[in-house]
This record gives sequence, structure tokens and C-alpha cells, in this order.
Amino acid sequence: MRAAFLASLLLFGCYLHRDTGPDAAIDGGPTPDAPWPIDAGPGCEPIRVVSSALACPSQATVGEPVTVQVTATHGGCCRGGELIPRVTSPTPFTRSIALDGYVCECCAECLCLGPILERDVTLHDLPVGRTTVRAGDASCVIEVVDAGECAPMGVDDLRMPRVLFPRSTFGFTGRSNTSGCSCNPRLTSGPLGYAAELCDCCELCDCIDPPYEVSYFGAPPGGALVLDGARYDIDRRSADSCPPVEARLELVPPDESVLRDGPAIWWLRLRGESPYADCCGPSAGVDVTSSGANEWRVQLRDCTPPCRCAGPPAQLDAWMPLGPLAPGGYLVRYGASELSFMVPR
Repeated sequence: MRAAFLASLLLFGCYLHRDTGPDAAIDGGPTPDAPWPIDAGPGCEPIRVVSSALACPSQATVGEPVTVQVTATHGGCCRGGELIPRVTSPTPFTRSIALDGYVCECCAECLCLGPILERDVTLHDLPVGRTTVRAGDASCVIEVVDAGECAPMGVDDLRMPRVLFPRSTFGFTGRSNTSGCSCNPRLTSGPLGYAAELCDCCELCDCIDPPYEVSYFGAPPGGALVLDGARYDIDRRSADSCPPVEARLELVPPDESVLRDGPAIWWLRLRGESPYADCCGPSAGVDVTSSGANEWRVQLRDCTPPCRCAGPPAQLDAWMPLGPLAPGGYLVRYGASELSFMVPR
């Protein structure tokens, strides 16, 4: 019985029994430009860190900002608080993160420990070599390397949706069959779009790499995808502007034999036939009519513009990225058809 009572205190503290009425001192914390040391204000007090942890990448490229995560506990039972780290550079190869901050509404009689405070900290201008980062009693080492020489990868096959409806997902996969040895594919983005590159290749080595891929899954660019200077227009439509047509479904899993930069995307491919001629310019997209946990209901919609030219029916071919998927079972529905599949661990 006593053990259960203590467990409940550790989990919830004493907040269910504390004074939270209008006279309770509650403070929103210091403003971002508050002077050091922090004046936490009524109801809050400066943090007293008793333990800390630091999560860092093992390697970074020179010139790029590096993000580390700092976690700290203060040894009391408080409702909330904020960690406000400050970065200094005692030496060129050392970064020290001071763990300042505050906690609010603390209960001296309560047995809970919390909250655990986390904060991402961005480090800039790390030199080439091994930089040691310290935060409280935690430390890590980041190996900073030269960017190396890069050359255009050359995309031989690009997979992407060309028509987007309001609930469509977006992504792209670019594949290159260029022969190289010990190369690292890299996808970069900038004001002029995306660039696919091969970096750190070994010119004197005697080997042949497997094919290279770069991929992206997320928010679509506005108007068009620009990759290696080439423009791929994206047609944004309302669902009712393109009628649904019958389709054949095909699941295309990520190719695990390639060297890839970016997420391993699972793709859905839908193919059908338009009532309009091929010379009208076939256009189609995949509309997601509903989705749930590990399940999608989709339709192939024909956006081919009507025209009077004569020719064979336009063949429709549309891609939909399902995304990088966690292990488990998944289901895609199209009318009365179903496609179920498993993502292995």
C-alpha cells in the first residue's frame, strides 16, 4: 500500500492538492531579452541542475550548423519551467553550454521529480577536426570533416506526382545509373531548387557502386519541382475538376540495393485509360479520398484536357508516395479492390 502511495506521488506530485486559486503566484517566466542572471519573477526560481544529458551527431560537414539536444533535471518537484542554454567557446575546438533557466510552481513537500527540461541548441562555425561539447556533467565529441568534392549525379529516372489534389501527398525519388566508386549521393536544396550530387568519390579506386538515389517526402514546392536546373511542373487541382477512372494498382517498395540520400519511400502506382486521345496530352493524379491508421482509400483521376485530335486512347500513369513506413501491416483501397502489404522490420 505504501509503495503504491509513493508511486502516485512520484507520478503526480502534490499538484492536485496545491493552491491554484487567484492568489497563487504564477509567472510566465522571463522575457527573451531578460538580463543575466535570469530574474525568474514571482512563482519561479532559477534552475539548479543536478544532472544533464547531451545528444550530438557523431559527424558533421564543415560550414553547416550542427544541432545538439540538451536535457537537464533540477532535483525538485515543479509544474513547469524552461531551459535557456548559452554557448561559449573556451577554445577553437571546445563548445561549452551553460545550463541557465528557471522552474515554476515548485512544491518542497512533494516527492515527484520534474519536469525534465529539453532544448535544441544550434552550434555554428565548427572547425575541421574533433570538437568537444560540454553541458553540465555531460559531454560529446563531434567530428567535423571537409565537404569534399562533389559533382552532379545526373538523374536518369524521376518518380513524382505531377497532379496534386487537396489531400494528395508529395515526394520524389531520383535515380542515377552513373558508375562511380565509393561515392556518397547527396540531395541539397537552395533558392534555385534541388541539386543531386555525388560526393567524396574515389577516382583511383577499383570498384563499381550500385545505383544512386536521392529522395524527399514532405511539403510540395510551389508551382514546380526544380531539380538540377530542370523544371517539372505540378498541376494543383480540385478533386471535382478531374473525373475518376478505373485503375490498376501497383505497390513499389524502396530498393534496398541502392546508395540513397533521403527517406526510403514506398510508392503507389496507378495506371488507367482516358476516354480522350493520347494527342490531347495525358494527365492524371491520385486523390486520397480518406485515410486512417495504416490505411488509404484512393482514386485515379483523369485530368487530360478534352480535344478533338484523333489517336489511340491516352494511357494514364500516376504516382503517389505513401512515405517512409514503419514496420507493420498496411491497406490500400480502390473501389472494391484492396491491396494489403507488410513492411518488414
